[in-house]
Amino acid sequence: MTTRNLVSRRRLLTGGAGALALAALGTTVARAAKPDPYSLAAWQHLEGSTFPADGGATLRLNRVTDLRKPAIKGEVASNADRFSLHFSVTAGEQLPDVVTIEHPVAGRIPLFMTRSDTTALAHIDRRSANHL
Repeated sequence: MTTRNLVSRRRLLTGGAGALALAALGTTVARAAKPDPYSLAAWQHLEGSTFPADGGATLRLNRVTDLRKPAIKGEVASNADRFSLHFSVTAGEQLPDVVTIEHPVAGRIPLFMTRSDTTALAHIDRRSANHL
């Protein structure tokens, strides 16, 4: 008795479409797992953590300050993230204006910082990102 195993065009197309759908879903899930590095949620739970930065520097995140407030007259109302990151420089010296740090989940993140010898401050304001 001979059994023929035939693959029809319909089965081949259905299987290919299913594989494409799974591949697309996998990429979406992978992207969803990586937080937006410029969101307040990506930083709030990291107070007290240390981060490697450019040039061998190490920064300690001392405080995350939520800067959102109710709109005042003449200001556009927005609930977009506005926050500041307060770092102390624990190793290294003379940080550049834009410092790339290693976020534990989001990877390498460039931040524009105001700094002194021992501290660095980054402000993130996402209000204008909504208008792009």
